[in-house]
Amino acid sequence: VASVRALANEFGLAGGFAEEDVIPPGRGMAIARQVIDPIALRLDHADGKPLFVFTHLLEAHGPYTAGVRYLPRLLESPPPGRRKVNPSYLGAVMAVDKAFEGLVAALDDPRIADRVMLIVSADHGEAFGEHGYLEHAKSLHEELLDVPLLVRARGLKPRVVEERAGLIDLGPTILDSFGQPTPSAFMGQS
Repeated sequence: VASVRALANEFGLAGGFAEEDVIPPGRGMAIARQVIDPIALRLDHADGKPLFVFTHLLEAHGPYTAGVRYLPRLLESPPPGRRKVNPSYLGAVMAVDKAFEGLVAALDDPRIADRVMLIVSADHGEAFGEHGYLEHAKSLHEELLDVPLLVRARGLKPRVVEERAGLIDLGPTILDSFGQPTPSAFMGQS
């Protein structure tokens, strides 16, 4: 499910998918809820067959306007942390988090809950003045390379893994989790 036309298969970024839904048509950017809600509906019609769904959400890209409704709360009580983070960025992340509630509810449906996995990650981090940079695509410092990887699946015990992994390892890990072999062309490992 593409949240912006530039991520559609016509530009070569989504090859190999049997279905594609570009939201919205034209040159706009869809907000997380516009992307997540159709995914939840698609899961309702999975019919027991294997299904892999991918999307890319853009709220956490500058100018970070998607979470403006969360700003008053963030300004009153900023979250603790080592880094000073733009409240507008945190609001955008909160908007994405809120949109995930519907998807998590769909994944908890007893018809599919035992055979689904939710993976959330990022293709890059964001800079907020460290090393003199803002946003991304201007350096290869740690704040741009260190991204979260969250995995939620029935039977996985909640834990924090300190060992570094690369996104190159994601495909083999997914395949291994579902008892499938990793193709020899893959460079990562489970």
